[in-house]
Amino acid sequence: MIVSFPEDLIGLWQVGSITFTTDVSTTFKQEHGTFAVGMLVEVKFWTDINGLNYATKVESKLDREVNGDDHVGNGSHYGAE
Repeated sequence: MIVSFPEDLIGLWQVGSITFTTDVSTTFKQEHGTFAVGMLVEVKFWTDINGLNYATKVESKLDREVNGDDHVGNGSHYGAE
């Protein structure tokens, strides 16, 4: 879950207990909602020799606790079906 992130998406993100750095090469996917504190996200990243985490992709995910809804209006129901 997102704990904190920069308004313009570039910079330091706190996701759970891990801090990630994003930059202009990071891919952001918000298909399941706009990023917000408390939202579930999947982060693809690599760690450098100094232990710093660099995100290559941040993608919003649906909360499995939410009842199934047609969030995008395409007839498919996501979540707890």
